Amino acid sequence: MAFGSSQVDCWRGVSNSFTKNFTIIDSVKAYLSYVLLRASVSQSPTIFLYAKGIFAVLLLCFRESLKVEIGIFFLLIVLRSLDGSELNLKLSVLLMMEKVCKGP
Repeated sequence: MAFGSSQVDCWRGVSNSFTKNFTIIDSVKAYLSYVLLRASVSQSPTIFLYAKGIFAVLLLCFRESLKVEIGIFFLLIVLRSLDGSELNLKLSVLLMMEKVCKGP
């Protein structure tokens, strides 16, 4: 699995009103944040890659609404993986960040 582009692609074309909907944002905060938190510290590379893909979606689609959560996940997913992971995971995270920085 590369970047998790399938997770990002499913959000392409989603209206701005959807990503700013308080019900959706509250659901993401309540449920997805918990799952992502657990997955981001997983020892399984596959689970970590899924967490990375979900994090990319949060960065691209919910950046304004989930600033605090994104800050926490940035530490867990990006910085933690660059500190002590295998080279493939580091490269995968850097590619994800490059794609996010370029925008949708």
